[in-house]
Amino acid sequence: MEFFFRKLKIIYRICISIFGFVYHCKRFIFSSGITLDYSDKLIRSYDSIRIAHALEKSMSFSNRKVNSGWFDAIKLKDLLKESDPKKLDDAEIISILTLKKFLNFKENKANQNRLLFYDFLTKFKKINKKKLKAGVEVKNKNFFRRGVLKNNEQFFNSRYSIRDFKKSKVNINLIDKAVKLASKTPSVCNRQSWHVYHSSNKKVISKVLSFQSGNRGFAKLIPNLVIITTDLKSFLTGKEIYQQWIDGGLFSMSFIYAMHSIGVATCPLNWSQDPITDKNIRKSINIKTNQTIIMMIAIGHYKDNTTVCISSRLKNRKSWSEIKLKKNI
Repeated sequence: MEFFFRKLKIIYRICISIFGFVYHCKRFIFSSGITLDYSDKLIRSYDSIRIAHALEKSMSFSNRKVNSGWFDAIKLKDLLKESDPKKLDDAEIISILTLKKFLNFKENKANQNRLLFYDFLTKFKKINKKKLKAGVEVKNKNFFRRGVLKNNEQFFNSRYSIRDFKKSKVNINLIDKAVKLASKTPSVCNRQSWHVYHSSNKKVISKVLSFQSGNRGFAKLIPNLVIITTDLKSFLTGKEIYQQWIDGGLFSMSFIYAMHSIGVATCPLNWSQDPITDKNIRKSINIKTNQTIIMMIAIGHYKDNTTVCISSRLKNRKSWSEIKLKKNI
């Protein structure tokens, strides 16, 4: 009998997995940017920032090929030709500034392809830069060493998932600061698809947590809650179907460490939920279909003394190996 029920459980889990795969595949097909529908300004912005980053990389190589980047430059020009110089978003401004830097790059000034950009440069001669930077710049090693932690082990080993907070709410300015710090997270082609939803309203937090299965025992103690999402419209090919979780996961951990760096406690709450629960939470709060929920994060101030889980790291499991080519390659 036990064997029979175990088999039923396995079949049930397989069915749930297939249901989840189909659900997320359908969301990706119908909500992502794979259609390259440039009438959607968001898709156009994500694609322009992707191409602009390709130009930045082209200018950053020490062994740069002759004529490198011109195909992308022409493609970016064509993509931005519909943009209104008076209504540019940040992605468009960064893309235009990058393109201008590319055209004025020392190795490109004499290239005849520059003639193709005359009308474009005239159209965007005056743009509001909003203190945005683009292109490439040289940094010396002292610049990078400014970020070295004096005690990196202490920083990483002092971060714990906290499930008991002070009653006081975390100031929104601290959360905003953590979002800005986490925004330095690398993302595929610099598309920065992440988004952060926040609430300190007890009623809202209680409703949101009713859809999440890992907060029992401390949900009522959470003063602030954020939901991390990624925008499917930023992913432009079928190969990027998993990139939503990769970029979102990277940003989530950066956000947690950013909060830790300014002395605020956090607890990541997973969103490994079935399609029905995912649909139901969207009916309750303002998260659109094209936004993939990555995780929730509980936020609060530390008490004077807090009991934490030891959560020992596994020492007998090899966590890294040298990459080696197989003999038959």
